Amino acid sequence: MPIKRDFQGYFSQIAHAGNAGTTEKKSYKVENAFTPVLKDGTYEVVMRFLPSHPDEISPFVENRNHMFQLKNGTWFGCDCLSKFGKPCPICDYNRAMWKKYSKEEAKNHTLGKFKPNYVSNVLIVRNDNAPETEGKVFRFEYKSLVMGLISKAMTDHEDPEEGIIKGFNPFDWKNGANFIFKGVQAGKFTKNDGSCFGAQKPINRWDRTTKKFVPLTDEEIDAIEAQLYTLADCEHKESDVRDYNGILESYLKKNGSPLGADEGLTFGAGVAVAAAPSTAATTSSIPDDASFTPNTESVDQDVTDSDDFFSKLSNM
Repeated sequence: MPIKRDFQGYFSQIAHAGNAGTTEKKSYKVENAFTPVLKDGTYEVVMRFLPSHPDEISPFVENRNHMFQLKNGTWFGCDCLSKFGKPCPICDYNRAMWKKYSKEEAKNHTLGKFKPNYVSNVLIVRNDNAPETEGKVFRFEYKSLVMGLISKAMTDHEDPEEGIIKGFNPFDWKNGANFIFKGVQAGKFTKNDGSCFGAQKPINRWDRTTKKFVPLTDEEIDAIEAQLYTLADCEHKESDVRDYNGILESYLKKNGSPLGADEGLTFGAGVAVAAAPSTAATTSSIPDDASFTPNTESVDQDVTDSDDFFSKLSNM
């Protein structure tokens, strides 16, 4: 049978983690990622979030990035250093704008908060648009909307008809639930706000002959566990991303003037404040969850803190 994860052990690891930052930037690509197929502008995939690989403890990894457009028309992106518990120049700039302007005015000056991205292992249970993917394990990339649904599933809540519904661990083999990932094409992007968890039930497969969900045997669960991917290589490491000054230098190179120069602000050391040229950063950020990869989520929600998440998970 699959091993039981010690989530408190993971909690201790991340509490004591620490790396030295460099200015070298490394490209990360999620291999063996699941990509839903649109047919007639929609898809509906039944999947199951899976526990971590036996060699790991975390059932997901999180990355954070900033992405916004400059007045010269180019896009600027960087990892948000808040993921590593470090100051981030983009976050510092945004905080300065909230302090300098009223709430309404600040919205027109900030560069946008970071966007979290997550990766987990999932089993594709049913996929009518691509049935050949059923029964296979993939890495699944998702954003705040889906993480918000995971967090909600873990939280006790009241239903008008059912009363108090107890939270559950969506990554559990026996006591989790299928996740129905729905997509509807909206222009260049795909909206996923119709996605939801089903009722709690043991992990299962879709039988196309009987058209029923059939619980997996212990042997089948062991076979699924053998397909799990490690996730550590999907997680951006502090040693591989630009540090505070590296972000400032990259911004200066791409924008033509230092971050905050048009607001009379200076960030970090070694970057001089120049007169504000016409290429200062624009106030409009990239649309919610819009990326250079199609079929992403279009709704942004509050970020789920990883430490709080695992503190809750360890008590389930």
